[in-house]
Amino acid sequence: MKKLNVLFITEYLPPQINGIAIRCYNYIINMRNLGHNIYVAGPDNCHLTTIPLLTFQSFFNKDNRHIILDYYSSSKILNLIDKIDVVHCFYPINISAIILFPFFQMKKIPVICSHHCEPSQIDFLNKKSDIEYLYYYKDEIKNFIYSYFKLFNYKELVTLNLVPSITKNFSKIFNYLEIIPSGIDTKLFNYNNIDFDEKSKSKILVYVGRLSPEKNCDTMINYFNKLITNDEFKDYRLIIIGGGPSKKYLENDINKNIEFLGYVNHEDITEYYKKAQAFVTFSTTEAFGFTLIEALATSTPILYPKCTVFDSLYKKDFKETRFNIKKYNSFEKAVAFTYCNVELQQKAIDYCKDKDWDSATKKLIEIYLKEINKKKLKK
Repeated sequence: MKKLNVLFITEYLPPQINGIAIRCYNYIINMRNLGHNIYVAGPDNCHLTTIPLLTFQSFFNKDNRHIILDYYSSSKILNLIDKIDVVHCFYPINISAIILFPFFQMKKIPVICSHHCEPSQIDFLNKKSDIEYLYYYKDEIKNFIYSYFKLFNYKELVTLNLVPSITKNFSKIFNYLEIIPSGIDTKLFNYNNIDFDEKSKSKILVYVGRLSPEKNCDTMINYFNKLITNDEFKDYRLIIIGGGPSKKYLENDINKNIEFLGYVNHEDITEYYKKAQAFVTFSTTEAFGFTLIEALATSTPILYPKCTVFDSLYKKDFKETRFNIKKYNSFEKAVAFTYCNVELQQKAIDYCKDKDWDSATKKLIEIYLKEINKKKLKK
């Protein structure tokens, strides 16, 4: 396979702990292991970064940082332009990056943009958020984002590659969409040393993720509190791992059956998955949902709401553990299905076969090569 020179432009890298940062980290590490030359224009606090960019703390999420392409970093990128085979931008990204796109176009370098979520997901903003003012301007924001995308599509500067949040809105804007692969760290997340029969009786539900309005954790806690009023589920526990702006609000409904652990090191989360009867999420705004596949890799069944992304990924294999977020009875039925269900645990393991990061990275490289060949044919 041809060794590629790839330029990553991304705001998301460790020590950030979100799903996009995990995705970027694993792509970079695995591509370098395969012998490809990867230039990383990213946050200056990450050891993977080769072209440090100015950053500032996100106003919306204090765990994230945003980048600004300044004159110095832009000139360093342009000095590499004759060496680069393909550019991969991870969105959302600071809009200052657009100044570089015409240069890539002139050099016939394909620019692949992968998006963490599609713009219509701005609808989730509501008054419970610490950024509630955005709620009142969500339509204006969406229109601006759509116009921004259309601009580059019209000039053929960008090839869009999306995670599975493709919607009718996107298909109206872009002629070309492709799902980029994601993987799982099979060394960290695995089913070793598990007593499957004992695990299926644990009566522990675990949530891992950000505590913010779009994750619908308030509904999750309300449903769980209702669940334990039923004698069949009175001994159940809910373990919540993560932090965020909704934490204080959510703790108002805490009881002896609910435990908030805050942030837990990524390497230690696997032990909580392994103890649980099931992993639970009420989020309907995910682009992929790494926590679900992490849970599945540890043989832990997933309880998840009906939504576009999760349906495309999990409905075929885990239809019985999918619930309607607007109907409590649907959730209760899904929880009951996971109890003492060793067969479902095995199904979780089978689902994760061939979904390691090495396989995902090789598929991404195939996308790169396809786009590079397209540009060559146009020359």
